Amino acid sequence: LHLGNAFDRREALRQRRRDESSQITLTDSTPPITMVVHALSNGSLSELAKGLWNDLEPEAIRRCPIISFIQRELREAGCLASGVSGSGPAVFGLCADGRHAHEVAATIRQHGPEPWRIEVVQTETPSLTVTPTPA
Repeated sequence: LHLGNAFDRREALRQRRRDESSQITLTDSTPPITMVVHALSNGSLSELAKGLWNDLEPEAIRRCPIISFIQRELREAGCLASGVSGSGPAVFGLCADGRHAHEVAATIRQHGPEPWRIEVVQTETPSLTVTPTPA
């Protein structure tokens, strides 16, 4: 889902750098890349969903609050995860399979304004499966 030119990417990056330089983080809250590698090698989409992270997402949402709405819509439509691509404003949802992705796209098209560009993209490895998450 691409929202167009909702904000200046360069300014978002500058703001992120200012925020980082003014804060001292004692713990690392980002998932390790090994989690993503493990998920991909095991074919677990639910594990992959837990490992997705983008440092620029909070700033993108601050500058373009509709991103938060879109992510909520994607999760309510059943996406395993949602996120911001790069510095935004492209938003993605991780779906269980192609059929589900097309259902989510149809739902979002019904709720979103006309200028939103909605695409369904399939991985080159369609053998990935959803592993149930323990309750």
